[in-house]
Amino acid sequence: MQRWMTRLFGDNAPVPLADPRLEAVRRFACATRAGRTPDGLLIGELHQRGLDEAGLAAIARFAA
Repeated sequence: MQRWMTRLFGDNAPVPLADPRLEAVRRFACATRAGRTPDGLLIGELHQRGLDEAGLAAIARFAA
């Protein structure tokens, strides 16, 4: 049944980006735009990938 529904309506699941850093930025921007506060794991991942608080604030302003 699931296969038939996918063929009929398509697969609208988000496809992750190939670059893990860009994927983390995309998830942060989507969460911010939806009005949710990104969780600490995502923020920690962004810090590990080289973004500081100023960078996160800039992304949040851009996404809003």
